[in-house]
Amino acid sequence: MATTIGLLNQTQDSDLKNLGANLKAGHDALKVCFDYMLTHGKTDAPAAYFGSVPLLMLAGHVLGGWMMARAALICHETENKTSFALQKRASAYFYGQHVLLPALGLVAAITAGRQGIETGGAF
Repeated sequence: MATTIGLLNQTQDSDLKNLGANLKAGHDALKVCFDYMLTHGKTDAPAAYFGSVPLLMLAGHVLGGWMMARAALICHETENKTSFALQKRASAYFYGQHVLLPALGLVAAITAGRQGIETGGAF
């Protein structure tokens, strides 16, 4: 993923650079969340359980963004101007803006641990 981010940032295309910035934000968020899970998973299992589903959702969004970015890069590097290639790039840019960025909000749910349920008294 880091290689794809680097390639996106090296292009002269502003949409691809923006996609690279969004993908980097997703990559960094995923790293923070996995570090949290690895740190707290052994000592506070309920915290890891509460964050596990949002973590899987975040991983799916970030890895999906990576695949979309790779496809956009291929279309850009081959200078393919077909309708399919242009739509693929547009789809990747849309994904980066409207799926990947909002998914970064899951970081709070993942790293909150059991705070939400303890303060709310729900369980």
